[in-house]
Amino acid sequence: MEDFQEECVVKDIVKDGKKVTVIATLIEESSWELSINGKHGQFTTWTDFFASSNEALAAGYAAVLKEGIDEFYSSPEFSYLDKL
Repeated sequence: MEDFQEECVVKDIVKDGKKVTVIATLIEESSWELSINGKHGQFTTWTDFFASSNEALAAGYAAVLKEGIDEFYSSPEFSYLDKL
């Protein structure tokens, strides 16, 4: 039987009716990239890599808790999309 390892782990965070998606993507062995996807598909991507998907997701959750969901949910540069 083959060993199975996830290449991408996706978790949603919802607060005050706003949802962001925390994404840990395996780049290479023991190197996970963290991104948070907000409204209209804009991404915030970390330049540091993590040793595991759990570490990456924990950092994403911590960032949302510290900065607030609004920081990742929407960006003023994309506000015109709200009117479409």
